[in-house]
Amino acid sequence: MRESILPRMYTATQDTVLGGVIQHVNSKKMVIVLGEPGEGKTVTMLDFCTQYPHPAYYYRCSPNTTMNSLLVFIANAIGVRVVGDNGTVQDRIQRKLQDDPNYCFVFDEAEYLANGNGSKIDVLRQIFDETDVPIIICGTYVLKDLISGERKKDHNITHNRPQIFRRLRKEEFDRIDEREILDYLRQLEQQYAVSFSSKVKSELVSICRDRQSGGLGNFIEIIELLFDQVRPEWKNISYQLINESGRILHTHKEKSQSFKAIKHSKEDPENTENIEKSNNPEAEIPSPVGIEIDASSLTISQIDSALLHDCLHHKMTM
Repeated sequence: MRESILPRMYTATQDTVLGGVIQHVNSKKMVIVLGEPGEGKTVTMLDFCTQYPHPAYYYRCSPNTTMNSLLVFIANAIGVRVVGDNGTVQDRIQRKLQDDPNYCFVFDEAEYLANGNGSKIDVLRQIFDETDVPIIICGTYVLKDLISGERKKDHNITHNRPQIFRRLRKEEFDRIDEREILDYLRQLEQQYAVSFSSKVKSELVSICRDRQSGGLGNFIEIIELLFDQVRPEWKNISYQLINESGRILHTHKEKSQSFKAIKHSKEDPENTENIEKSNNPEAEIPSPVGIEIDASSLTISQIDSALLHDCLHHKMTM
């Protein structure tokens, strides 16, 4: 996963979901977070990890996630020996969490956990039932279909995951408000010395609100392509803005599936280390130090429909 170096676009729906998750977790519940691709689920879950006062561990699931890799991740996070079969490791995890329940686990792209017989979801539920340690599973509506049994292929289900789904606390993303998108575009115009035509703004709003075609994620990728064309300095400007705001830009390579995010106060001198990667020694954090570009001194670059359509065509052929 790579975080965009454009300024973060905060939305009301992200704040609502984050607030709901915090409330459920504080009540020691198991939570499911649902949204279409590109709606900000991952960044919202990372926001939660950095704000939760106890150790919060984030795991990005993949088609290669096995029961063993899932249990090893949890065991390593809480300092449990990984010896024996999966059942033995699970028992050891549960005993440790019963003694020390001040943890939380976030499993992103959790539809991969429900593929096949879905037993990994069952194990997470068992761990939660035995320990009351909050667990968050996050994914698209495919995850909901797989757990609830709403897909046709699951009509003759023999497991109890529909019952599990009914017991989960649920948070869902809504469509982004048009005013929030226009406010963000105005912010970009001021910070990057660009001007979006009214038609381009209208098209970008439609792209951002199109939940079936990537939504916010697709919107940000297209703006990056536009800026590559009209504002070659944009990456340096972004690094300067990040430096001034104190924000930490991080990358996360696909081969490393997890990291632990720890909350630090603004006064904490270790704040620059607030993302602790695990199993990813090659990960790099770009440094913005020393970049001094004043966007206000740049000539305003115009972004019209022709340029937008060129970028859309380029994105389709990438």
